[in-house]
Amino acid sequence: MVRYGSAQGSAQEDEHARVVRRLLRTPSEAQPGDIETPAGERIGRHNGLMYYTLGQRQGLGIGGRATASDEPWYVAGKDLQRNALIVVQGHDHPLLFTDSLQASQLSWIAGQPPAAAFRCSAKVRYRQEDRQCTVTMLSDGACEVVFDEPQRAITPGQYVVFYMLDECLGGGVIQDGVSMAAASSTLSGQRIRGSGLGARVR
Repeated sequence: MVRYGSAQGSAQEDEHARVVRRLLRTPSEAQPGDIETPAGERIGRHNGLMYYTLGQRQGLGIGGRATASDEPWYVAGKDLQRNALIVVQGHDHPLLFTDSLQASQLSWIAGQPPAAAFRCSAKVRYRQEDRQCTVTMLSDGACEVVFDEPQRAITPGQYVVFYMLDECLGGGVIQDGVSMAAASSTLSGQRIRGSGLGARVR
């Protein structure tokens, strides 16, 4: 099993961008597009959705706006179909928080999960305190994780690792996370969810 510490849950945005650029065959594969609010207001341009991570603050290039507060902007999602980067203001904006996720490519220390559904703690980023959750195994071998308390900026492609007290049970790759605000309401007819590139709008 790949240890959690080898996949930094809070990877720096600049390093993320450098890695992605090395993987791209040509610069044309990184298509610039609009930066928008959840309401659909265009407030800037991005260099390519793959260069941005959920919860990112730096490098957005959004200056002060007469119609907005002075709070910083954060990446809250990605509309892959329209190639739009969705941003919100404020570190604690509801769209940055997630109460559940799905994970695949699971690896269990004991060779199998403790049960079809079980309580444990989990970490979704390096050096984070354990967070209590309920894990439910799915028919395709993946699992759904529901946290007791909302978690900020859960990002697909990173790792979730499960613990029972001090014992590591195993872990997997985060595939999908549902924003709490998006799960309870509709913004401009769209829902924000996680995807392989971060949260997306659909």
